[in-house]
Amino acid sequence: MKVRTTITILLLLSLTGTVFYFGWVQILLPEDSYAVAFTKTAGWDEEVMEAGKFTWRWERVIPTNMKLHIFHLQPRSAVVTHSADLPSAKIYSEFLNNEAEFRYELELRIQYTIDPMDLPRLVSEGGLRHDSVDDFYQTLESGLHEHIVELTPIIVNNTTHSTDSDRSVLAATQNQLRHELEQFRPDIRILSLDITKLSVPDLDLYHDARKNFAAVQSFVTQARGEAQAVAIRREILERSRLDILEQYGRVLADYPELLDYFRLQGDSGVDLLNLGSLQVTVDD
Repeated sequence: MKVRTTITILLLLSLTGTVFYFGWVQILLPEDSYAVAFTKTAGWDEEVMEAGKFTWRWERVIPTNMKLHIFHLQPRSAVVTHSADLPSAKIYSEFLNNEAEFRYELELRIQYTIDPMDLPRLVSEGGLRHDSVDDFYQTLESGLHEHIVELTPIIVNNTTHSTDSDRSVLAATQNQLRHELEQFRPDIRILSLDITKLSVPDLDLYHDARKNFAAVQSFVTQARGEAQAVAIRREILERSRLDILEQYGRVLADYPELLDYFRLQGDSGVDLLNLGSLQVTVDD
């Protein structure tokens, strides 16, 4: 009786140990790794598993029921560079005799990692797998670059009046960019963000050049309009004079005897044809 009881206890302990072992997920995770489980009985798990933290799942006791998708989330570094001219920069620079360049240059160095807590969503909804992480990073960094380009006006406006020694302005700008990027991609953690190169134009000079250039263009446009109006008036009056002379020519051709009559104009000094009215003057 005692032997049978002992054997039963040993079998129960063995069965319990076996069940515990097969359900113990933690031992399957390498150092510094995370995992998302998929089970045939429940689908994708909503919680991430982390190496070094005890995790036991009954679903794994069922053979072939659970599959672990394991990820090594090492910090990554990305360098983002961007340079461009302000709108109409070349025109305004030439307006100032090329004494200023309205161009900005920016270089950012970002260190980041995927937020482990977002792995379940990225895996289940985004199709992320351990063999597609590089493609994920490539797409992610391309999106970060595009978003930083959109944020460039913030950087230029914040730092245009600062100097190299004004570290507080630079630090505040870096913190603002970090916050913007984390809002843009909440599935990553920005470990560090440093502006390693920054060159901004003189915005005050740029705005003055744009304002003065617009004033000059307005004056030129007005002057051209007035000149065209004078030219049009002169052309109209000239055509009118030619039309009248043409009519006189036809009359004299039909009635040549009038020539003798009009010779009296020279003798009497009287303008019988009122030719003086054909003298065209145009006020400029």
